[in-house]
Amino acid sequence: MMNKKEQEFSWYGSLFKTREEKRVTLGWLSGYIRSDCLKFITKEIRRLTAEKRCKEAKQLKMQLPAIAVSVLFPGERLTEQAGGHTGYVLVDVDGMKTPATEYIGRCKGFPWLALAYISARGAGVHLFFRVETDTEQHEEVCRALYDIVETTLGEAPDRICTDITRTSLICWDADCYYNPDAEVFRLRIEPSGGQASAIPPAPSREGKSFPATQQRGYQEMTERERLDLYLDQADRGTCRVKGQRHARLVSLAFSLNRAGFGQEAVENECVRRYAERDFDAKEITKTIASVYAKARVEHGTNRYRKDVADGPKYATSASYATKVPEKRQTREEENKEVDKEDFDVSLPVFDRAFIDALPPLLRDMVHPTLKDEEADMALVGGLTMLSTITPNVSGRYHNRSISPPLYLYIVARAGSGKGILNSMRPSTEHWHRSVADRSRNQVMEYEKDELYYQAQVAKAKRSGKKLTENPPAVVRQMNLNIPGSITQAKLTVQLSTNRHYPALMHESEIGVLSEAINQEHGKYVPQLNKIAHQEEIGRDSLANGYEHCARPLMGILLSGTFGQFTRFIPSADDGLFSRFLAYTVDKPVEWKDLTDEDNSPSSNNYYHDLGLRVLEMGNFLDKYPTFVCYTKKQRDRMNARFRYLSEKAKLYGDEDRQSIVNRLGRSHFCICMTLAAIRKAEAQCTDKTVVVSDADFDLAMTFILLFHEHVLRLSTRLRKNDSYLPSSDPNIYERLFRELPPQFRTAEAVSLSTSLGLPERSVSRRIKAWVERGLISRISAGKYIKNKPPEEVV
Repeated sequence: MMNKKEQEFSWYGSLFKTREEKRVTLGWLSGYIRSDCLKFITKEIRRLTAEKRCKEAKQLKMQLPAIAVSVLFPGERLTEQAGGHTGYVLVDVDGMKTPATEYIGRCKGFPWLALAYISARGAGVHLFFRVETDTEQHEEVCRALYDIVETTLGEAPDRICTDITRTSLICWDADCYYNPDAEVFRLRIEPSGGQASAIPPAPSREGKSFPATQQRGYQEMTERERLDLYLDQADRGTCRVKGQRHARLVSLAFSLNRAGFGQEAVENECVRRYAERDFDAKEITKTIASVYAKARVEHGTNRYRKDVADGPKYATSASYATKVPEKRQTREEENKEVDKEDFDVSLPVFDRAFIDALPPLLRDMVHPTLKDEEADMALVGGLTMLSTITPNVSGRYHNRSISPPLYLYIVARAGSGKGILNSMRPSTEHWHRSVADRSRNQVMEYEKDELYYQAQVAKAKRSGKKLTENPPAVVRQMNLNIPGSITQAKLTVQLSTNRHYPALMHESEIGVLSEAINQEHGKYVPQLNKIAHQEEIGRDSLANGYEHCARPLMGILLSGTFGQFTRFIPSADDGLFSRFLAYTVDKPVEWKDLTDEDNSPSSNNYYHDLGLRVLEMGNFLDKYPTFVCYTKKQRDRMNARFRYLSEKAKLYGDEDRQSIVNRLGRSHFCICMTLAAIRKAEAQCTDKTVVVSDADFDLAMTFILLFHEHVLRLSTRLRKNDSYLPSSDPNIYERLFRELPPQFRTAEAVSLSTSLGLPERSVSRRIKAWVERGLISRISAGKYIKNKPPEEVV
């Protein structure tokens, strides 16, 4: 570890950049934060935040520079490319009730604090602590510091900051605190020479530090002291009123039980704090006893509490204990609500900064007036459309030649804005009509040749002479716009006729395909599976003989409601589900305000005019063939990323989830090919071989990671036994694994799984699978130890 005054940190111009631009020291950084370099943008972020314009504030925030606090990254900011540990860790506290300046003043009592400044939004702080650790013990040291900070000062830090790749955004703070002589925090100092272990001083609530002889280490706090600090945090900003006291106490008791506090201590402290004339000690103790009894019977929580000496304690956030019910509920409803944590149905969306980084043609597929999910639907729909405007564009993936066309469905509630896809049809009409017109001229020439040939045949018959001419080669009409009601035979013939021109099946109602595949002539699900991977398709019949297409090229863009989706794909058994990308919106429909855009007839021409640029792109790519490929470094990143995702799917999911991951890797390359083709056409580059740029690689990865979350969420809705399920958490088994202690018994796993809403019988099967896959090891009967899970790739 370098001397603290000389330690350098990797600097990045923004979070979107993964390569370090330079290295800086804490002394230089503190001066930069105090200077006016970032003053304007920081104040603008705080102004937008105060005006509730959070999306705009986030876009500005993403433009701030950042540093990697804990590890140097000579190459890219990836776990596998991490260098040596800097000897510093980040503690990020956000959403505080305490004013940030006051909180930093109290933090100054920590002797290990090297740097502290207020976050960009003004509602949190970034704290840099000097520590003695390495990359292997980094997470344990972080959690110990989080426990000390939360327990001492009463604000919960962000506990997901334990990743060594975590960065800290740099913003303006004229009162930035810098301590060049910060002491070193050590997780535990072992006794030597028979002397007692030394414990570093910790700050009081007023920000003063106590000598080591006058205070206890965080590992030696009594249960009553920990409970007192916990309840102080839970009571901050909470107003207890009649009609809500019982609900609050039930929620608080469940939280205290899960945090490991004993029933007797909780009863005594709650009676002391909350007893009133009309809410007496008897009712309080009875309510708490009921909660603890319920937890013991149903979940087994707090049955096997470890002593403090068994290992470090990490504070449990008290935020769940302060939730306010929106309406008065029965006690049974309250218990059910607090017993199982609500599942957040929100899904990731694209921000404007990401859209602005895309190629101009794709970026302009999003009409300037569109916002939020409607803009996202236009973006992913436009990406799918443009993936089919790629004649003569190809690449190799897993030693196979592939082309860019994508499959995508957008699933949302009725009235959620899916109609924007229908408004975007004119953007591809010029291209489709151009190919059809050229094909029609060739068909007309063929028809003339065919009439001439038939005349020669008739003439030969009359004269009795042998016909010496051969019949003309059959020319069929190309059509790139494929309807969802097409028959199997017609689909095969049409894709064969289209040759190297990718077709597009664009249906604004998934129900059209659902009806078609239930008809005898339209059962083409196996064909769709093959077309997705551009494998040969064929069909033989007595009437038409054998028809086949060696390399079918077609993209699919569908939209519909959740009910239509589950009728189209009732299960994942046939493999069609995992071949689609997905974007889903599952939230209440809101009224969309009318605007003055409706006053101008020219507004209808936006996508029509955009279609002329799409036509130019198609003609250029048709004239100049394109071969797209990754760089070696990009292939290594792909292997690392998808190996991690595949291991997660194997450990926490099932075969269907693994197939989703494998096919998302292929989709990533298809998106890269699409982006590369668009940029080639826009730059009028005639080179045949195009290497994927790092920027487009990262953009495609952002698309894929978002699609991954949406596909997984949609997979939980697949219909079973004539009914489809509401959406649930697709990562539930990963949550179960990560929340289990390092060593656990079967009863603990059962109790935790029950609190997560999992059936008890599924836990034994999951434990057996984890043992077989090496995720855990069996110590003795009913007792297991967790092994190291796969490391996350950033």
